[in-house]
Amino acid sequence: MTKKRRVKIYSYNGKKLLSLTEQEIHEIKTDERFDKIHENEFFKAKHRYEVKHYYSSLFWRDLLWIVLAAMLTTIAVDFFISVTGGAGLFPGGFGAIARFFSILINNTLKIPSSTTYFLIYFMINVPLAIFGYFKIGGRFAISTIIYLVLTIIFDLIIQNTPYINPHNLPLLIPIGTLFKTSTMGSMVLWLFVFAVFAGIINGIAYSMTYRAGASTGGSDWVSYYYSVKKDKSIGMINVRINICTLITIIILNTLIMQTKDIEASFKMNQIYYQFKDFESLKNTNFWHEVLNIAQKNDDKYKDIAVINPQNFKDKWLKATEIIARNHDFDDAYSKSMINWLKFKFIFGPSLFSSLILIIVQGITVDKSYPKNKVMNVMISTSKNQEVQQYLYNIGYNNNVFVWQTKTSKKNVFSDQEQDLLMISLPLLYWRRIEQHLLNIDEDMILNITGTQSVKGKHFSYKLDNETRDRALSEEMVANLKIMKKIENESIIKTYNKIQKANKYKNNV
Repeated sequence: MTKKRRVKIYSYNGKKLLSLTEQEIHEIKTDERFDKIHENEFFKAKHRYEVKHYYSSLFWRDLLWIVLAAMLTTIAVDFFISVTGGAGLFPGGFGAIARFFSILINNTLKIPSSTTYFLIYFMINVPLAIFGYFKIGGRFAISTIIYLVLTIIFDLIIQNTPYINPHNLPLLIPIGTLFKTSTMGSMVLWLFVFAVFAGIINGIAYSMTYRAGASTGGSDWVSYYYSVKKDKSIGMINVRINICTLITIIILNTLIMQTKDIEASFKMNQIYYQFKDFESLKNTNFWHEVLNIAQKNDDKYKDIAVINPQNFKDKWLKATEIIARNHDFDDAYSKSMINWLKFKFIFGPSLFSSLILIIVQGITVDKSYPKNKVMNVMISTSKNQEVQQYLYNIGYNNNVFVWQTKTSKKNVFSDQEQDLLMISLPLLYWRRIEQHLLNIDEDMILNITGTQSVKGKHFSYKLDNETRDRALSEEMVANLKIMKKIENESIIKTYNKIQKANKYKNNV
């Protein structure tokens, strides 16, 4: 009797081994479970193939973008936002929520508010990362988490390194000292200056994360998802979400704010215009408290203690500035005065400077990350079919206009005939594919022009993932080595299921 030849079947990783006859392999492949297992294995292999390609070519570039973005965000928060204090700038969105709680914690614990800000912001993003993983993609979620972790690391480095922390190396101007020594108007002015710089730096950082296929977390999870689905501008979506959250948080922050945290110009304005003459002031509890404090510190507040009906007009303006600037008088304000101060503070510099921050940030994102800016590209090439096939493979699904010319390109480089192709696609995608196109034909000439606007409902602002996925599947099917591995893995898993089912039947 002739011994049947057996075939060795190795698993995908080369560890598992089966030795089967041709007949056994045929029976396994005709089993009803084989096709489903083969389909699942094909999907897994395609995912591995795509991930391998990404990590071999694009991962390090994207990681560099994320590292730079995290560094810029940390600089914006540490040097331009947190230093403005509890009544200063708020970044908007979920960042405003994190800033609000960091201010609360900072009032009781001696921890830099920026450090607590980044830690709280990270915790807020944990459930959102789960949403992002399933709704946007694993790579997007993981890249965003990497960004968030890096911001914490950079903040700890900056805060704990002598000479470069915000206290020793203030950028622009030492704003903490400024608030104590400068005039009212200059304090407000500098708050807006800090808002502009923070908005620009944050906007650039946000753009870098988007280029890397990630985000800065918070409301970005929702806005990025909506932007991808609806082809809308990310910057303006963020502005709307951030403004709504910002107003809510500033109202809450103002409600819990202590009198010492209210900006001195508001206090001065309130006192000066509420008490316009000595008669309206002299019998109030506020004046009695102020006078009592001034008399106890006569050397320090002698300009207040000597106020009377005769010199009121001359000395009252100076006195209100002294009262507003010095926290010794904070307990003198009545409850109604504090409530009115807080109400006016809601619509004060903190809100409007934070709005400026958000608007500048949104504009910077739209300029740096022009998602819907369309480019027209004229491609002169002798490899027309290869170029079109590449465009198909990456998911390009707008029109390709082709002029098959009879004119030869005769110069020192080449004298072969070339066709002219014209495509239209967003600038961001063009930056990704430009070098790949040039690699197809070394004699290719590209003529790139901007487009003012695109009209018509059939123009696509994104690459078609289904087309790209189909092209990837075709590429894998053409790779006999990969397909053989998929088949072997499917045979092993089907064989194991058959053996398990037979064992169960025998036991029954």
